[in-house]
Amino acid sequence: MSPKAIQDYCAAHVNLALARQYPVYFSGAPECCEACGRSLAAEEFLGDCEIPGQNGWALFCGHCITAHRLTFGWGRGQLYQRVSDEDGEWLLVAGFPPPETN
Repeated sequence: MSPKAIQDYCAAHVNLALARQYPVYFSGAPECCEACGRSLAAEEFLGDCEIPGQNGWALFCGHCITAHRLTFGWGRGQLYQRVSDEDGEWLLVAGFPPPETN
């Protein structure tokens, strides 16, 4: 899968306006994708999502997000975009909590 396909798929789900209005950060991500073992060091996107066809959750790299056509929403999965290479923080950009909990 091409980097452009991954970027396009993930970017199509991003809502930066909502992310800036209600900033939520994910820190302390593992070094590797929990689905395929790919390093997350150079990844722009990180998914914290249900494992397709299973009863559990995992942290997914952009490649796995796209390959599995993961979707994002409260109770299904969250999409984070890297905002700092220095401290490894990721900003929630899709799959926000319902408005009454923001």
